[in-house]
Amino acid sequence: MVTEVWFHFNIMVRQVVIPSSAQVEGDAGSDQEGKKDGAYWSRLLVVPSRSRQVSRFWLEKALVLTDGVQIFALMWQLSQPWPWPARWLEATRWTNVFTLDLFSFRATGAAMGSTSQSFSLWGEMRGYWLYALMYALVPWTGELVLYLANKSWTKQGRSDYLLLKVTWENVLLQILQFLYVPVGLSVLRLVNCSADGGVSVDPTGMSCGSAGHVMAVLVIVCGLGGGFLVGLPWRLHRRIRAALVHRSVEKHERFVQGKELEFMLGTSDVYLELYMPQFSSFRRHSVEMPVQVCLLKLALIFTFSLLRSQPPSMVNQGVQGSIFFFVVVSMAVYKTWRFPYRCVSTSYLAVLVDWMLIANGVFVLLCANGVRSALTVSTSVTSSLTFLNSVFLVVIGLTGLRDMVLIGLYPEVANVRGLFWPTNGQMKEIVDYGPKLANWVKAIHDAQSIILGSLLVIPSMRSCEDLKVALEQTESCCEEAATTDHLLTVVYAAFIFVGQVANSF
Repeated sequence: MVTEVWFHFNIMVRQVVIPSSAQVEGDAGSDQEGKKDGAYWSRLLVVPSRSRQVSRFWLEKALVLTDGVQIFALMWQLSQPWPWPARWLEATRWTNVFTLDLFSFRATGAAMGSTSQSFSLWGEMRGYWLYALMYALVPWTGELVLYLANKSWTKQGRSDYLLLKVTWENVLLQILQFLYVPVGLSVLRLVNCSADGGVSVDPTGMSCGSAGHVMAVLVIVCGLGGGFLVGLPWRLHRRIRAALVHRSVEKHERFVQGKELEFMLGTSDVYLELYMPQFSSFRRHSVEMPVQVCLLKLALIFTFSLLRSQPPSMVNQGVQGSIFFFVVVSMAVYKTWRFPYRCVSTSYLAVLVDWMLIANGVFVLLCANGVRSALTVSTSVTSSLTFLNSVFLVVIGLTGLRDMVLIGLYPEVANVRGLFWPTNGQMKEIVDYGPKLANWVKAIHDAQSIILGSLLVIPSMRSCEDLKVALEQTESCCEEAATTDHLLTVVYAAFIFVGQVANSF
């Protein structure tokens, strides 16, 4: 079954451009090979192009921090009516940069700890529906640009148009995950009404239930915004589930490393075709973490928008804060228990960030429910939050600094601690099998060239001799790879594909 899947994945013929430094010369069997170290084979075989990098070591850490700041920014929004102390709100207003919420930086964008403002505690803006429409159109604009680009590549007759499509679709999916909170926050503000019958965010320009408000809710909130908020998790779920081959954690890890290795060596683009950048950061039991994070954010945005009381009433305030807190706690407990990331250091970082959010969430719980104690006095809240967040940030900073020092100065220690990305240029599958791997890579590239040439002509014009040579080379390499139980399984797919072309005469 697995070999059938590999054959299906590699059925698409690709043109892979390999830099001259990565080409395998014909002296692979010379006496000098025994003197060549692992670094030599890594330089020779791994394609140096940034587009062929598979490591998400630093990127995934940046995404963990970004998700944490976005969730804190939602806490900041939620806290306006309690309120949190004005000094703390002012000091942490910058977190709204990560939600791209320009609205919150306006003079009337938030009450900032004051309950006597003439505008809504969550902010007001004349003509807000245009602001929400702009945000709602961003993801669909990205989809349209990708669609038009794909049409252009196809029209130009580019042989790599499929590779370009999946490459940029992977990039777009990552960007859309970042935009999930900004879009959701901006469009869902339109559903809230004030006690006097106006739309909370634009009471003078739009009345609740008016034709304009109904149209804005249907088109902007339900249509554009809702389509994105529901569609992105579903799309990620489908892409990820379609790429899963193994249930076992060990077999899944081996499969992922194999596809990453093929991509690094320039022998296959299946890594992108399977949308592996979307889930390669996670262990088998947590591959759908991107979907779960989107749903977590959606639950928090719904809690902020749909459970809001109509000012001046605060009847839902306690329930709203409690639900927000327990949603954050549930995700933190899950990550602490499951350790979802392939890189141990990223799992530790995620745990630190999540428990930092819980520490802030405790004050969400207390303040939202109106608990009166020495801890909820304005000065105590400010000093406590400042101290807790400072401690967590120092620990996170020192941990990151330690990782950088170990990676840069003590790579052996870093490797033992699992700080490196599992698939890298110094892995044993490259450095311990240098000469053999060089032959296998050369055989795969030769087979790909012969297959492409054969498919471009009618069967009667195909070179039997070339196909025979390619078949023998790939068969020999396939046997060697199977004997050593190597990760480079694409050599087996190349052998099958050459055989299929040869049998098509």
